[in-house]
Amino acid sequence: MNIKYIDELQYYDNFNRNTLYETMSKYNHDMSTSAFKKELQKRLQDGEIIRIGRNLYTIHIERINRYSYIYSDLSNEISKTLQLHHPSMSFNITELFQLNEFIKHQISHNILFLMVEKDLEDFVFETLRNNGYENVLLSPDITTLHRYRKDNMIVIKRLITESPKGRKEAWHTCIEKLLVDITADKLIASTFSESEITNIFETAKSKYIIDSSKLTRYARRRSCDDKLQLLLNEISIIQEV
Repeated sequence: MNIKYIDELQYYDNFNRNTLYETMSKYNHDMSTSAFKKELQKRLQDGEIIRIGRNLYTIHIERINRYSYIYSDLSNEISKTLQLHHPSMSFNITELFQLNEFIKHQISHNILFLMVEKDLEDFVFETLRNNGYENVLLSPDITTLHRYRKDNMIVIKRLITESPKGRKEAWHTCIEKLLVDITADKLIASTFSESEITNIFETAKSKYIIDSSKLTRYARRRSCDDKLQLLLNEISIIQEV
């Protein structure tokens, strides 16, 4: 397979399957549909081509990568505890420190937002308390959170159904979920300055691949798609000035 088509595709910000097939065909005449699918799958697996939306792809470049975050020992310990006591339960952990990569005024005290399936919040609270985790709040309001806030506090919240999952571990927070949650979740948003929102989105967009389909789909689940679109529009305007 002649892979010179990769060089040509780098001039596109993004492209769909038709454009990809046409470009591949320039360098690989009489390419069958099955050969095209096999080649696309191979390039997706090795990371040379990256899916950024429904029928939307881009070429990997060094300044833009897939988002990842190194979780604290506490988060990893909690995940093991939950997998042991609630093996079939879906859950997600977002660390407040994840935002430090994107904001100007650094957060000094971490909070773990543990999101679990609906109606299992009480059971998870008891599981953590029974396993020695004392610094735990169950579905607090904003006032309660800030009144009892401590470093490495664990805050249990309900997990939104059909929430996007992490790439390495299902319980990890992907960039799309992080961006939507800081937009929609008033509790999380109360932990940092509102003025940082634009910085977070600008930095995320400049550094990482963001799956637009995943982003908008989850935003609809959280009923914040209009608010999210306003933020994205504002970023585009700022970057064009």
